[in-house]
Amino acid sequence: MPTLSLITAVHPSGADFLAETIDHLRRQVLPLGWTLEWLVQEDGTDPQLQHHFDEFPEVSFEANRGQYGPALTRNIALTRAAGELTAVLDQDDVLLPGALARLIAHFDDPSVTWAAGQADDLLPDGSRQAYESALPPGVIPPGAVNDWAAANGGVWPIQLAGLMVRTQALRSVGGWGTGPGHEDATMFVALSEHSTGYNDPAVLWLYRQHEGQMTQHAGPYRRGDGKLMALQRLHALRNPSAPPLPKTDVTFIQAAAGQKFPSGWWRAEDSPGT
Repeated sequence: MPTLSLITAVHPSGADFLAETIDHLRRQVLPLGWTLEWLVQEDGTDPQLQHHFDEFPEVSFEANRGQYGPALTRNIALTRAAGELTAVLDQDDVLLPGALARLIAHFDDPSVTWAAGQADDLLPDGSRQAYESALPPGVIPPGAVNDWAAANGGVWPIQLAGLMVRTQALRSVGGWGTGPGHEDATMFVALSEHSTGYNDPAVLWLYRQHEGQMTQHAGPYRRGDGKLMALQRLHALRNPSAPPLPKTDVTFIQAAAGQKFPSGWWRAEDSPGT
């Protein structure tokens, strides 16, 4: 019987929305014959969150009993994954009905190694902000996502907090990166460079915007360095004999109003003048 391993890294400081995340996961219905194992890994020296999952029989809960950060916490959970597929769900995000089943279906094609859908931002007032996908829907060939990122300031145009991937492929690239931010991009650089993916056009989950999330804060959280690490990895993959890409100031590219990513290049190529 095939199994989906769902990884969630949790921390007491971000637990305000955990009940809603759990409630929406309960509503997911997997394809016939599939089972779910939810691998919850709590970060921090003082575990406090296990009781939230007592009534969810699919949960396998462990605590780090140490402060390791989200990427290492996910990787520790990945060591327990028994499923053919692994997906990620952040503790403050919301899966929409049918999300997991829709992504699982794309892996009926043995050439597909990863799949991701679209995400709306869930704003503090409860409203949603939608975005156009920066990539065309359907099969994404190896290297195409990295081509786009290299041409657009190191922004990876896939909603990586909702990624589903073949477990063996995720392990083969070492799991998530361990930089100060952009850990998922550092992983995805290697994963997508040599493997085929699928960009589902449907909105499958909600990315919650709130004051407590790490991406809202600057200071010691050096996300620019994390993005540079992802770009340096891409450069090394494509130019293994070239001089190393030096450290430089990597600034965030600014998307147009109403867009998560600068997008539309593929639409313009397919339909000139639109």
